Amino acid sequence: MKTSLMYVALVILCFTLCYGAYPDSRVEGEQIKQEILAWLDSINSIQCTYRLRIEGPSIFFEEKEVKFRWQGKNFYYEALTLALDPDSEQEHPEMIGAVMTESLLDGKFTLLGHQRRIVAEVNRRGFFDSSPTRQMRKMFHVQSTEKARKNATVNLTLGSILSLPGFATLIEREGKRILAYWTTLEQETATGLNIYLDEQNRIVQADFVDRPAYCTFEEAQQYVTGDIYRTIRLGSSLFLTEYTSFGDIWFPTHMREELFYTTDKNKNSSPERNEKFKAGEITACEFYAILYGGYVYDPAKTIVYDFWIDPKTVKLNKALKNSDFEIEIPPGTNVSDRQSKEVYTTARETWLERHADLVIILIALGILGGITVAGWRYWLGKP
Repeated sequence: MKTSLMYVALVILCFTLCYGAYPDSRVEGEQIKQEILAWLDSINSIQCTYRLRIEGPSIFFEEKEVKFRWQGKNFYYEALTLALDPDSEQEHPEMIGAVMTESLLDGKFTLLGHQRRIVAEVNRRGFFDSSPTRQMRKMFHVQSTEKARKNATVNLTLGSILSLPGFATLIEREGKRILAYWTTLEQETATGLNIYLDEQNRIVQADFVDRPAYCTFEEAQQYVTGDIYRTIRLGSSLFLTEYTSFGDIWFPTHMREELFYTTDKNKNSSPERNEKFKAGEITACEFYAILYGGYVYDPAKTIVYDFWIDPKTVKLNKALKNSDFEIEIPPGTNVSDRQSKEVYTTARETWLERHADLVIILIALGILGGITVAGWRYWLGKP
């Protein structure tokens, strides 16, 4: 009898350690979800400068200094390349010191690049290089439900996913509080989030995940043998740390995102199950619920974005004008209009325009000289 009781106690202890001391709560989950959305909505604009380092299998590494602005649907960045991995720097030394400036203003994208020569593009359909602003867009940009349906989960944003139809559950795993968000869109993959929280319900880590396709939560439970909230395909993890208070708003000054890629192998995949699925002998829900519990990731393909914001440059909720997002294209620049396919050169400055400051100074000196001479002639009594 004692042995049986000890066994039961051991099982309960293991369950508690693995799944947390508190039951999963959708009520608390919904409250925290609303708190996060309110925090995101409390930030209407931001200006800041940060240092970004990107590491990955194709680029090895590169470092940039980025000046960033955002307000509403308008974005602006200016990225200065500071460093590249030795091989890339040797092959493309001109990249060091190159500057890329892009903006999104009133739905129109503009690009200005400085590398050996200056080039510009207007009426683009998107950013040429979105990497300098990737994490900021994940924080502030909100996509419509229609666009969210068409985008891969890894390219969606916090606000976009939390605004989709679904339910939030507060769970505890290994002593960590996690907000698990399960969307209820009818599509091939169920986009979701697993958000790790600190004691103040601030985001420490946000995992952008796909959950079993073609399944409701209740249906998936029939086939998932492990933790249903961790039966996922992990797209990326966004880490938010070094929170600093700006006025009455807490904001992270260190962000790090890791993008993951699966291997061709899946621990739960087998030719037999694949054939049964194709033959209609098992449902799509059963097939994907089991498949999503067996993904294997290739660490060699992981891409890492790591950047530190200079707190001294942060300005939150300061109203920005359209001119703050406009890119001034220098005279004599070749410009490509991606909409009309027209290529033209901006007008070159005349000598007077290029030396306007000098002309103003010379005129001022002439006037001052004339006044001085007139004054001396007056005091000397000369007509």
